[in-house]
Amino acid sequence: MSLTPDDLNRLRFQFPGMSQDTLSSNLKTSTARRQISKSGRVEDVIPAERPTGDKRHAVIKIQYPGCVITVNHYLGRMKNGNVFVKREAQEWADELTGLLAQSTVKGFTEPIKVSIAGVFRNTRETPDLHGMKLLYDTIQRYTGLNDRYYKTETEIPVIDKTVKPELTITITEV
Repeated sequence: MSLTPDDLNRLRFQFPGMSQDTLSSNLKTSTARRQISKSGRVEDVIPAERPTGDKRHAVIKIQYPGCVITVNHYLGRMKNGNVFVKREAQEWADELTGLLAQSTVKGFTEPIKVSIAGVFRNTRETPDLHGMKLLYDTIQRYTGLNDRYYKTETEIPVIDKTVKPELTITITEV
C-alpha cells in the first residue's frame, strides 16, 4: 500500500503523537485492507483475513426432503395471520442442528462462507440453491453468527436418478 503525503497528514491528524514511520509501517504490515475516507478517517474496507493455512471448514451432508425447506414453502399461515415453520421443515432444521453440533462450526468467527451443492433426481425437483433461507437461519441460530454477513456460493446441481437427493454444505471461515 503506498501512501501519499496527504494521506499521511490525515493520519497524523487522526493519530496525534505517532511518527510518520510508525503510521506507514503499521498500515503496511496490517492484514486488513484500509482506506482513508475524505473526512480523514482510516476505515476497514474488508475485514482482516486469516492466512490461507489457518482457515477452518466443516462439510455437512444431509438429505434433501423436497421443496418444503425452500424460502417459499417452509412457512405456513394460520387463519388469524400468524406465521409458523411447517413440521417437516422444523424436523429438517433439527436434523441439521444435530449435524452442526457434531462438526466444529460452533467456534467459527465472522465472516464465514457457506457453499451449497446438491445431487437431485431430476431438474423438476432441483431447488433454487440461493433460496435456502431455512438453512441460513439454522446455521445462524446454532452459531450465533448473523446470516446477513454470510458469503454464499452455490454449485451447479448434479442430476442422478440412482441416488437419493442430498445437499452438501461447506462452511468455511474467511
